Amino acid sequence: MEKVVSKKMVINAMFYLITALLGGFILMQLFAPGHTIKLLGFRSFAVVSDSMEPVYNIGDIIIVKPVDPEDLQVEDVITFKVDLNNDGRKETVTHYIYSIEMIDNERQFQTNPHGFNNPDPWTISDDDIIGLVQSKISYVGYIIIFFQILIQNPIFLGLILLNITIIVAIVMLLKKSKKE
Repeated sequence: MEKVVSKKMVINAMFYLITALLGGFILMQLFAPGHTIKLLGFRSFAVVSDSMEPVYNIGDIIIVKPVDPEDLQVEDVITFKVDLNNDGRKETVTHYIYSIEMIDNERQFQTNPHGFNNPDPWTISDDDIIGLVQSKISYVGYIIIFFQILIQNPIFLGLILLNITIIVAIVMLLKKSKKE
């Protein structure tokens, strides 16, 4: 006896598969971001500043692919690591390439944000470059930014979990009172 697979079952299976893949991708981005580009061949970043507006807005996701630094040209949009405030920690930045020079047999890049004709105050080398920006997805970055805030602030996470618990308790009490 053959079992008939209904259209609804196929749609449900596809929904759960896509949800699991996206959930896995988001978790990988949050907890092991350095491995994403190696495993998938690309990496996404949530835009958190207005330095590239209106091309890339706060809350956009940019898709970055690895690139050979020799192939880069002036005006390419790249994502790179740089110590913005001289605290010893390198932050991720996405800007245009302003100039490329060879200094002591090492390629040096100067960058600049959108709409500025002056270079940034730093120079970066080949090793600082994460990749070349390929595309963007508007507004989806707000989800990533939200989860990053949750991970960085356990009090905020605790308050959200408390709210969820209270809502579930209220719904259960309402269902129980309707049965009685």
